[in-house]
Amino acid sequence: MINLPEPIVRFYQMANNADENNFKSIFTHDAIVFDEGKEMLGLESIEKWSKDSIFNPKIHFKTLSYKKRDRFIVVTSEVDGSFDKTGLPNPFLLDIHFSVVEEKIKELICTDFNSI
Repeated sequence: MINLPEPIVRFYQMANNADENNFKSIFTHDAIVFDEGKEMLGLESIEKWSKDSIFNPKIHFKTLSYKKRDRFIVVTSEVDGSFDKTGLPNPFLLDIHFSVVEEKIKELICTDFNSI
């Protein structure tokens, strides 16, 4: 993950190492997360989302590639964990669009790479 902004590197490190205690520290106070058709605004909502969608299902990301697109850095990862994989392609690829402001994640948008 060379050349990725530090908050993005830390996002993947914390997710893969189940570091839920420090996870929200990488987001701005007014950050927005959009995942699975839902929008989470602010640190309290993001903390609940991270527990429900990353830490409890023990999500693990294997980063495959990344590119810059407008104000976003888009990271494509193979995703695994203990979640219902019924109907999902194997491997399950996810694009996460990050915008970073003042060394923190301001926006995070998850897109199923396989559906594009």
